[in-house]
Amino acid sequence: MMCGRCGGMMVPDRLLDDVGLATLSIWRCVCCGEILDSVIAVNRDHPPAARRLRMPKLLLRVRLVR
Repeated sequence: MMCGRCGGMMVPDRLLDDVGLATLSIWRCVCCGEILDSVIAVNRDHPPAARRLRMPKLLLRVRLVR
């Protein structure tokens, strides 16, 4: 498998959680360190809907000059 970021070689690897009880199977690039797991792969194939960003309302004070 080739890395999507740098084109380097991806190797299978495992990550441990903080407690050391659960492992996660991943692919890791030996050149750039890119990590690819099942969740990342699904999100890249089908990105979640973009969240609507709320723009802060600007409060402008207008001073009339006479």
